[in-house]
Amino acid sequence: MNACRVLALTVAAALAWLVPVQPGVAQDAPTDPLYASFERIVSDLNNNELNSFVRAVDEDRMLEAIYDKRLIDTELRQQFGSTFATEIERIFVGSFRASEGEIIGRIVSFQRDGDRAKAVVRFDLSPYQYLYHEFHLRAGRRDKAVIEDWIDFFRGEQLTQAVGASLVMAKPGSNQTRSLLSPLQLTEAETFQAAELFKAIRDRKFDRYFEILPGLDKRIQQQELVAVTSVHAAQQARNRQQYRAALTNLAANYAANPRYTTMLLDYYLPKREYQPALEALLRLKDRLGTDDAAINSQLATIELILGNKDAAKRHAEAAVASEPKLELAWWAALRARTAAAEYDQAIEALEVLETEFGHQLRGDVLKKDSGLAELLDTEEFKSWRGNASEGAEG
Repeated sequence: MNACRVLALTVAAALAWLVPVQPGVAQDAPTDPLYASFERIVSDLNNNELNSFVRAVDEDRMLEAIYDKRLIDTELRQQFGSTFATEIERIFVGSFRASEGEIIGRIVSFQRDGDRAKAVVRFDLSPYQYLYHEFHLRAGRRDKAVIEDWIDFFRGEQLTQAVGASLVMAKPGSNQTRSLLSPLQLTEAETFQAAELFKAIRDRKFDRYFEILPGLDKRIQQQELVAVTSVHAAQQARNRQQYRAALTNLAANYAANPRYTTMLLDYYLPKREYQPALEALLRLKDRLGTDDAAINSQLATIELILGNKDAAKRHAEAAVASEPKLELAWWAALRARTAAAEYDQAIEALEVLETEFGHQLRGDVLKKDSGLAELLDTEEFKSWRGNASEGAEG
């Protein structure tokens, strides 16, 4: 199999959780020429133009980080380096799951320190999907944005680390395998088994991967690279049983790492483990350094489930205040305001959802949502619905 194809197949898999300016950007960011340069790159991405993104990538710096102290086959290294621009574009595009509509990027945080900066971009997919990338930038000539690396919070990976590991996995000899699982000390038998595991990932033989995995010692199964790779492999294989097992392993060993929040929410929420889900979202919010409206909307929803009405309303109001054009924020506000018995404000949210987002929120529609049922019996709702009906007739 072509080595570069091996890399693309290994790195570009996707996995997601569905939930769902005046974003949380430093106040001086819009006037910063480095910010403006990166904003143009994001704008080009929104128009399906990747050339400026690829040109902005610092190939030498990124290759140095990918190759750094890794036991990568020489021929494979040369092949990857010669097709770097093509591969980096393919990997970036492949990191997103399919969307029913456009994928729109928004800079929600920008922090500069000298000639370096970190920019968090929220990519909005349809319907109601929000993915986060943190880009590590350097100011080039005339403060043009240079991309040195990025962290994909959708897959829980830093690009250079993930690509480097994938190149090592492409030809996993004994030394390579031990280096991937360092600092674990492996026996010869364990080294052989782990190498076979990596070959199965390389060749996309997921059934084979999950045949080998249970035979490995627990300390290998729980090693971070193996734990994350198992989640990705199960998702690609569409194997729900293995997916749940992989998420259970990830949650047991790496719950405190905000890089894995997106994956862990897919574990906590189906199990109705709302407190750890809330804590994971708060860690992600703190890690990203932004009071993002999409995250606040999710926090409001979970706080309501936990019975924390005041906290839910605080998050929901923060969401609509910071990003009034985000539909998810208004749904969160509608539920939080209803729960707080602030029915006039709840009617405002209903009005926005109808006029700005095209919903028809009749009583029979709202009745299906247990959190909104009480609103139907209020004088505020009856008056609003009556006025809306009179307006339609007129």
